Amino acid sequence: MFFRVLLLAIFNLYAVRILFNALGQEEYGLYNALAGVVSLSIILVNLLSLPLQRYYSCAIGIGDSKHLGTYFSASINIVVVLCILSMVVFQTIGVLFVKNEMTIPVERIDSAVWAFRIVIMSFVLLLLQLPFLSMVIAKEDMGVYAIVSLSDSAMKLMAAFFLYYVNSDRLIVYCLSLLVVSSLTFIFYVVFCRIRYAECRYKQVRERGIYTGMLKFVGWTSLGSFSALGLLQGSIILLNIFFGPVANAAFGIANNVYNAVMSLGNSVVVAFRPAIIKSYVAKEKIRLDLLFPIGNKILLYLLLAVSVPLIMEMESILTLWIGSTNELTVFFCRMFIVYGVIICLGTHISNIVQASGRVKTFYICTEAIMLCHIPISYIAIKMGLPSNVIMISMVLVSVISHVIRVGMLKRYYDGFKPSIYYLSFILPAFIVVIVSFVLAYAVHMSIDDTLSRTIAVILSSPMAVLLTALLVGTDRKEKEYIAGLIRRKNIKS
Repeated sequence: MFFRVLLLAIFNLYAVRILFNALGQEEYGLYNALAGVVSLSIILVNLLSLPLQRYYSCAIGIGDSKHLGTYFSASINIVVVLCILSMVVFQTIGVLFVKNEMTIPVERIDSAVWAFRIVIMSFVLLLLQLPFLSMVIAKEDMGVYAIVSLSDSAMKLMAAFFLYYVNSDRLIVYCLSLLVVSSLTFIFYVVFCRIRYAECRYKQVRERGIYTGMLKFVGWTSLGSFSALGLLQGSIILLNIFFGPVANAAFGIANNVYNAVMSLGNSVVVAFRPAIIKSYVAKEKIRLDLLFPIGNKILLYLLLAVSVPLIMEMESILTLWIGSTNELTVFFCRMFIVYGVIICLGTHISNIVQASGRVKTFYICTEAIMLCHIPISYIAIKMGLPSNVIMISMVLVSVISHVIRVGMLKRYYDGFKPSIYYLSFILPAFIVVIVSFVLAYAVHMSIDDTLSRTIAVILSSPMAVLLTALLVGTDRKEKEYIAGLIRRKNIKS
């Protein structure tokens, strides 16, 4: 799953380059503007996928195939209603907005409207596949998920290449190509789930309690998504008001780095979430006591393997990526990585809380702390502090929120002790971080040539992080477990 995201990042970055060259700057900008109109609706996908995975995993964990089939059918009904509402809104208000409010050359308005309608259809297919995709993840068929997502990305890259051989309206052709890719992905998940899982058979579900329970869960867990959105958008507004476009540009570039870190972290979280939820609801405490610490360590150390070289060579990497950089952008990027790693550390805690179903108090307390970032930053800026204070505030509130998460976890997780969490996980992790940065800095200082130094740090740091984590960050049982995995792998090969 982790390497899948790395490959996806390579595919997507290269596809952007091909697409930009094939469409041209103006047409590429038009496509992004049209896709951006529905981009906020992707929040619907993220908000809905989490409770679906939770409800599916809970049913699987207690071996209740009847309720699993009921949840699946109920999710189909919810998704269909959302699709109908989305189609009505986008085909009316959305089309009027494209025609009258967006800056589009007159001769391209008709093409833009058709492209917009095709983009809407792709979004609807993405929404419709959610019940099936969530079932694949809940059943822990991660290999299928990884292969399909990679194939989806590869087909989109091929669609971008195909534009070089098209003489007609390339914008329309590209949107149609993406619709074909979305259709193929949707069809695969539907066929695969119907063949593989007996529970994926639609039936009428009339119990209102099932719908209200799922929608309430969506409501409270959505606090996390909306607080993160408010935190980022609020920071952008503060930077725009007090520091201008240069600071906004630096924040925008750093936000892309943050999204990459979160994608890598989520790839690990998705792999562990079903197993953690199943263990919790099935009251398999021994398994949960193994999954939770191992999940935390795998998540952190894989993120460190990527983050340490990025932080150490951020200036050189930004120069290679965007052509030039400045101190503010470098600082923002480095701090965004730190912020992203801290946020990812709380995801396994959130998985346990979600498995309990008692999410209201947890999300109110933790997300309220996160939103304190806006008034803290505003007061600090009014006191005359520079724009750097915004990133410092984000890291500060994320640390405080994580401490609260750890403290509240004992209400949901019997036998959990925050002191053991800090002594067995945070303290060794802190040592791993220090040693990893010292070794990366030694490589950094030993080579003068910028390109050679960057390559050397990128190649050596991940190995140094993982070896240090194995020696310092894991206990005896975990070392034996890893050694057993290696032995079994060698025997099979």
